[in-house]
Amino acid sequence: WGMSQWIMWEMSGLFENIGTVQDGIASISLPRLVEDRPDAKEISVSRGEIRFEDIRFHYGKQKGVIEGLSLA
Repeated sequence: WGMSQWIMWEMSGLFENIGTVQDGIASISLPRLVEDRPDAKEISVSRGEIRFEDIRFHYGKQKGVIEGLSLA
């Protein structure tokens, strides 16, 4: 690898990341489709948690690819 190839490789990665950031900005700047009711109360969240319990995944009726996976 010469110096010019390395610079081009790094520039390519930079522009790819710029595109990713632009896609993200476009995504988060979309207007909300669901609005709170005018009389909605503020929520107070002290702790967050996402749980997936007993996950199963199959291709058709064949034996499962994932059986009984739980994540917390």
